[in-house]
Amino acid sequence: ASDYGTTASSVDGREFQITNPQSGGLNQGAIYGNGRLVTSKVTGVTTSSQNDGATWEFSTQLGDSGQRRLTSPVFLNNRFYVIAYLEGTSGTTSLFSSPDGLQWSKIHQLPYTGHIGQFLGASEGKLFVGNGEVLEYSADGGESWNSIDLPISSNYSYAEIRNVVFDGQKYWVTLGGGLPGTNHGATDFFSSPDLL
Repeated sequence: ASDYGTTASSVDGREFQITNPQSGGLNQGAIYGNGRLVTSKVTGVTTSSQNDGATWEFSTQLGDSGQRRLTSPVFLNNRFYVIAYLEGTSGTTSLFSSPDGLQWSKIHQLPYTGHIGQFLGASEGKLFVGNGEVLEYSADGGESWNSIDLPISSNYSYAEIRNVVFDGQKYWVTLGGGLPGTNHGATDFFSSPDLL
């Protein structure tokens, strides 16, 4: 669990222990891998701890000019991944990879704009991004991408992929969107054993 400048851990999901608070702005999310706890921040940097959050190291600024937001980090095949994106509804996005959450390498600039940068997921050896209403996935660490069209209801004025998880038998996709003529939103869930 992650909050403004703090990260909390729990063995049962009910009682949490807060780690040493960090400076540098709001945490976007956190993940554990390779013996490190890694967080991403809305200021475009990541932090990494090897001692359960007692002390933290900071990365340099990720992203090109204007790309100052980061997705929550994910961990896949012994590497951390994060997307840097421009806040708002337009602008390019860049995918980065790191073995330790501190030294990042830009894989390449993703050919997507809009809200693509706001979701990055990892499951069953694949990276997932939501390109608006289209789910994109990569089986080679972000080098190449494939698209999956989902049966999205025409009741939405706009829709965005928010998450993808695999429960051992099927994939679950969360979609959020706006309802026409209102300031209300809605959430849909899709499941499929053969999504890919």
